[in-house]
Amino acid sequence: MRERTAAIEVSADRRVVDESARIALFAPAAHAHTSSSTIELLTLGPDDSTFGRFGHAALCVFAPGALDGECFNYGAAHARAGLARDVLLGRAHFFVKPEPYSFVIEYYRGEGRRIRAQTLSMSTEEVTRVVTLLAHDAAPESSEYLYDPLRNNCSTRLRDVLDAASVGRLRRATLGVKAHTTT
Repeated sequence: MRERTAAIEVSADRRVVDESARIALFAPAAHAHTSSSTIELLTLGPDDSTFGRFGHAALCVFAPGALDGECFNYGAAHARAGLARDVLLGRAHFFVKPEPYSFVIEYYRGEGRRIRAQTLSMSTEEVTRVVTLLAHDAAPESSEYLYDPLRNNCSTRLRDVLDAASVGRLRRATLGVKAHTTT
């Protein structure tokens, strides 16, 4: 069994402690976050559970001056017998679940999971597109999706939101980048 840690790389006021964690895939830093909301990518380390083995990720939105943000969790599913089997057979339905940032941090900290928060450097237009896409995905009529562990999951959904918000810049920036494999 792995040793569990409760490391978190954000300060009490939810700002990134290590500035090297800032992602600059989008707009230059001088162009970022004037009066718009900010977007943070949460990367949550793995645990020993079936569904936690590969970690988790969420996008969080902070309105200007807000004390708490809202995280969009694309890895929510109704707990039931046979869920793991349905995931393997490609017939499990997951959904987007908005949750308060403070709840997400406390929940995963309580599980002993490593938490990394990265503030995304984005233009006002990109932030607006992210917020619009997240709101659409979280709406009751569009929140459910057919989960695929490799092609349609909490990470690929976030990637697709960020790529759409950047009008394809994320995909173009990563074309030709070889993925790490364990074989």
